[in-house]
Amino acid sequence: MKRTMLTLIVASLALSGCDLVAEQVGGQVRTAVVEQCLQVTEGIGIGSELVAPVCECTADTFMEKNSSELAQVDTARVEEIVRTCAAEAGSDAVADTTETTGA
Repeated sequence: MKRTMLTLIVASLALSGCDLVAEQVGGQVRTAVVEQCLQVTEGIGIGSELVAPVCECTADTFMEKNSSELAQVDTARVEEIVRTCAAEAGSDAVADTTETTGA
């Protein structure tokens, strides 16, 4: 009986540790997404009053991915989410700013 109880306690502590690690990794990924968002919003001309809500929306949306996709913060994906969130927030600066060259 004591052995079973001890096993359950050890198992629950191990699971708690996994949750803590997952939270820390998730926090680091979220921070990386927000940092990229800040760069993207500056590059596409999002108004300063919308930067915080757009980056919050971007991080929330990015974090909805399954855990295997969270390990790689793809700049193109972040920019796509930023544009969607900016449009939802009412920004006029969501037009594609990709440069094209004439031949």
